[in-house]
Amino acid sequence: AAAVLVGHSLMIRSIFQFYMAPGSCMDAASLRTKVLPYCGVVGARILWDEKGNLQITEAWPMLGTVLAQPDFDPGSRRPPRGESCVCGRSRASPGDGCVVA
Repeated sequence: AAAVLVGHSLMIRSIFQFYMAPGSCMDAASLRTKVLPYCGVVGARILWDEKGNLQITEAWPMLGTVLAQPDFDPGSRRPPRGESCVCGRSRASPGDGCVVA
């Protein structure tokens, strides 16, 4: 079966961060740390285990989508914290996450 998921690039990045293991494919680091470009298209292979847990095992850019280069070690389990948080209202401080003043 096939499905199409359309959504905001931050949501797509979060899905790859949560369900795709680092190093599972050549583009894993970019998909886990960078947002897709406008109108970007990525294919993905999703597998469910017998308990119903899913994992993205493979992903590839499609239709001319060019992914940004990752800016951290692709073997790392978590991407580095940025200078600002996703909500745009505050700054991310090391160890504390998003802090709204």
